[in-house]
Amino acid sequence: MHNKNIFGILFTFDMVQAKRPRRAIILLQITLRHIEIFHAVMASRTVTGAAILLKTSQPTVSRELKRLETLAGFTLFDRNYQQLVPTARGLMLYEEVKRSFLGLHEIVRTVEALRLSKGERIAVTCQPALSQSLLPRATAKLLSRYPDARVEVDGKDPRHDDGLGIHQYDLGLIELIQGIPGTHCRRLGIFPMVCILPERHALAAKTCLEPSDFTGQPVVCFSQNDPYRKVLDGIFEERGVNRNICVETKTAASACSLVRENIGIAIINPLTALDFANQGLAVRRFSIEVPFQVAAVRPSYKPTSVLVDAMADALADVADEYSARLMAAGLSVR
Repeated sequence: MHNKNIFGILFTFDMVQAKRPRRAIILLQITLRHIEIFHAVMASRTVTGAAILLKTSQPTVSRELKRLETLAGFTLFDRNYQQLVPTARGLMLYEEVKRSFLGLHEIVRTVEALRLSKGERIAVTCQPALSQSLLPRATAKLLSRYPDARVEVDGKDPRHDDGLGIHQYDLGLIELIQGIPGTHCRRLGIFPMVCILPERHALAAKTCLEPSDFTGQPVVCFSQNDPYRKVLDGIFEERGVNRNICVETKTAASACSLVRENIGIAIINPLTALDFANQGLAVRRFSIEVPFQVAAVRPSYKPTSVLVDAMADALADVADEYSARLMAAGLSVR
């Protein structure tokens, strides 16, 4: 009996009583409204109480309850003055109705959770430079809108191993040097690389640094296999500028900390530079435009979701905010 649905119970009662299979056709006329009224009457034990619960009239409750009994083929309640006393079959039916209403409640909760992305998980992979600038602000925006969402962040470079790493995640935040096969790409912005130097450095008096300004200067660079290091090396070699490369590092944040200790000057992405500005660092334009491109990518084979789209939108919003800050600081390429 436990696994039968409401209509199964009614059909079983009918077959035991009358042995008339065609009565099953009549049972199909029972609607959810009938069951709602029955549930309300069982909860209140009066027609008046049920009408209040359902925000309807007493005659409507009485009429539909009587209709349900007619369709069922047996009495659900004994009328005892103002009270409705459930019969044995009424009680048996109510047990199934309670289970069904509990299931319906869970369905409604699931729908609401999906609408609000409650408890949904999103796995994000992000290059270190962006995990310290763009991603934290975008995550804050996402969680302000979907407070029950869960974000898992991996700071490894998703472009390694020919970009295969990105396919293990829902969304990747990367410096876009070239496209990654098998992914959808959303470009978030193209920003000019900037120069960073100690606040009291002699070159801080300039608003824009030329390649020649780096002649003989102690310089903090990225490692030799970094794509931006290769671009910058080409610029200085083409102009015959010899720099004094004293430290090589893998992250922009590390470069900022090294420059702040007056070890040298550097050229890094502007997002990290803005986060370190006014913390012992001066940020200046570089006369040659070296574009720093940022994109959100997701595996093509994975279906999108509300949360993935919302995170991509949050990243785009934060990227726009950085663009505005760069313009206000006079760091955009003219």
